[in-house]
Amino acid sequence: MQYLPCFFSNGKNKYDKVIISLNNETPPVFTLETGVEVAKLLSLPFTILYVVKPYDMHMQQDIEYLNFRKKI
Repeated sequence: MQYLPCFFSNGKNKYDKVIISLNNETPPVFTLETGVEVAKLLSLPFTILYVVKPYDMHMQQDIEYLNFRKKI
């Protein structure tokens, strides 16, 4: 599994908040832990985001992903 590095220059921060998206192939626990840690390091609030398809377009895999992420 490959993880991409993050870059923050000179300790300066021009961001208002950290948005943590759970819409990826990375394990959600890793994504959530990393996002929260970055928010703490930057002293910023964070928002967790998971975008779903309209219910009529759900397939079995989508339902399983959604149920798994609800338990986190």
